[in-house]
Amino acid sequence: MAAEHSKGAFVTKRDGIIIQATLSIKFCSKLNKSLVKTHKLTVHAYGDSALSCSQVLRWLKAFKEGQEEVANNPCAGRSSTRTTYDNLAYVSDLFNSDHWLSVRMIAENLNIPKTIIHGLVTNKVDMRKVCA
Repeated sequence: MAAEHSKGAFVTKRDGIIIQATLSIKFCSKLNKSLVKTHKLTVHAYGDSALSCSQVLRWLKAFKEGQEEVANNPCAGRSSTRTTYDNLAYVSDLFNSDHWLSVRMIAENLNIPKTIIHGLVTNKVDMRKVCA
């Protein structure tokens, strides 16, 4: 499975790369590296998974202003209550037991919108449709 349960949150492979890249940006900030140099280093280290230049700038500013945390703060707005660990585990177990299940069938079973189930399946469980 591509997601790991950590303190009630999901850490996907992409999230792990973002945390690593953010740590790299923090390190470059402590060395007083420029935005361009920091971005080049992260692109060299992380390739296509590297953060954009604007994201590197945002993190550099945050670290120069004294932020120590490398994790994103929760965004304002409606909370994502549908993507709980229980729902993810349930969807993963369903797909592992019966690969013929559709997103619609799981959505009806859990009483969750199809778009949420599709996001769980493609982003968290890391499954794609395979046509034979």
